[in-house]
Amino acid sequence: MTAPTTRRNIAGMNEHTRPPGARSPRSKSAAAKRMAAYRQRMHAAGYRQVTRWVLDTRRPEFVALAHEQARIVAASDDEAEIMNWLDQVRDWPTD
Repeated sequence: MTAPTTRRNIAGMNEHTRPPGARSPRSKSAAAKRMAAYRQRMHAAGYRQVTRWVLDTRRPEFVALAHEQARIVAASDDEAEIMNWLDQVRDWPTD
């Protein structure tokens, strides 16, 4: 395959041109096309995509903090009350 050549465009910036038949770096792969079609189907069905960031429970810092908080609850005189409250909010009604 022939390497792309460089030329200057009207703004003086370098512009890469590719030989005929070479794949454009911006063309979508088959997986990207399937994902785009999936997103279109979901949007047509009334859904919207949402991205959420959550704590990484696999990190050692998270594990250490969870253990420390559990130790504090276990050592508390109010452990039974705290555990009852946790049971209640775990099953919080959604309606």
